[in-house]
Amino acid sequence: MRGRVMKIVRASVYRVNLPTKGGGYRRSIGFAPDGNLSVIVQLDTDEGISGFGEVCPIGTHYGRGWGEAALSGIPLLTRTVIGEDPLQIEKLNRMWDIKFKDDQYVKAPVDAALWDIAGKATGRPVCHLLGGHYEGDIPLYRTVHLFRQHEDTPEGWA
Repeated sequence: MRGRVMKIVRASVYRVNLPTKGGGYRRSIGFAPDGNLSVIVQLDTDEGISGFGEVCPIGTHYGRGWGEAALSGIPLLTRTVIGEDPLQIEKLNRMWDIKFKDDQYVKAPVDAALWDIAGKATGRPVCHLLGGHYEGDIPLYRTVHLFRQHEDTPEGWA
């Protein structure tokens, strides 16, 4: 006999403006925003477990509308998970692909919140649910940029 299935009962979406460390950086002449829009998703279950996920696009320099698009698209997506079993992550991802085929930045924080719930529900780190943790160094992405206060010269870039 199958036991009771956990259900998602509430989804909350939060907007957080994250200041850029060192001040806004220049990406083009006259364009130096002071920060990035981060969108936080909180999914609550009927068993009292909450999962959190975040999307913070690299910045308005690359896709000026991404933060706002995530902020408007995520509530549409989270409506589809209310009443669903948060442990059916693959099923929910397939369902989202129908409505949000290419909008990975909309799906990513909701997916992360589901994995957070799964980790808490099973008492295991999410990295173990995804295949295990990685030993050693992990290469990271880093942008080389000039802050507003720097001169745009070859010496400055060096």
